[in-house]
Amino acid sequence: LTEDVFFILPLAFALVFILLFIEFRDWRLSILACLPFFSGAGLVCWFYAWMNWPLTFMTLIGLVMICGCSVDYGIFVTDALNRKRLH
Repeated sequence: LTEDVFFILPLAFALVFILLFIEFRDWRLSILACLPFFSGAGLVCWFYAWMNWPLTFMTLIGLVMICGCSVDYGIFVTDALNRKRLH
């Protein structure tokens, strides 16, 4: 399961960035929208490694939920900043 995480998580990062780049058409805005996603997933992985807890199926479900909420928030804030900048 741990080996799958090291394959799936970077793949998820790349796919989210590509989708955000298609939406915003600017690599800087895409990175800005991804920051909560990167920090949330990074903190969870760091915490589990620090506590020496194993990654189980349920913790991966929680990681997906954290990443989903953080990407949503990043898109919301970046879109608001972009609209304010354009008007």
